[in-house]
Amino acid sequence: MRSRRILIALAAVNAVLIAALGFTVVRARSAEWHGTLLDPPMTAQSFELVSARGPVSSADLRGRWTVLFFGYTRCPDACPLTLEKLRRVHDALGDDAEQVQVALVTVDPEHDTPDRLAGYVERFDPSFLGLTADAPTIEAVTKAYGIYHAGSDPAGAAADGHAAHAPPRNALIDHTTHVLVLDRDGRLAMLWGPELTAEQMSGDLRRLLRR
Repeated sequence: MRSRRILIALAAVNAVLIAALGFTVVRARSAEWHGTLLDPPMTAQSFELVSARGPVSSADLRGRWTVLFFGYTRCPDACPLTLEKLRRVHDALGDDAEQVQVALVTVDPEHDTPDRLAGYVERFDPSFLGLTADAPTIEAVTKAYGIYHAGSDPAGAAADGHAAHAPPRNALIDHTTHVLVLDRDGRLAMLWGPELTAEQMSGDLRRLLRR
């Protein structure tokens, strides 16, 4: 029951994400898109993160579509469920999967080392990337994409203008459960809510690859 209450609460938080990012969206007819298409896409955000394979910058991901999810390895429900869906999406693409990079960006940088992240995401698919950095860098990336995590509001700051306090090390971390899809130029092109199925996501992604 607790997990269900958390997921319901996070679904409400996710509704704030679009407003927090401050761009125009096209909510297309269901026959066309299952996710939320951004038109025009959001300006590319620069970042420099670290994987077990070495540094990974936003520039390194250009030329392919990137599917970004923000979570953490200790997450009991939303993260493993989402990564399993993304595994199925990646598998469904067949040969086109080479055009897509799936990456998990941690919201728990003190706990999630590059090696720990690699071991976690590779259980779902060996091609998946686990990305981390120091806490200020992670905070900057989450702010850039309007990602809620822990005690922060969707804009990444408390109402009084001070940075939100991080949760205790052993606490569960509430976080946005949307999946972000970046185009080949690194621009945010689509949002997938947690209610979508792998089949709906893969259908959207096939259409995006043809654009």
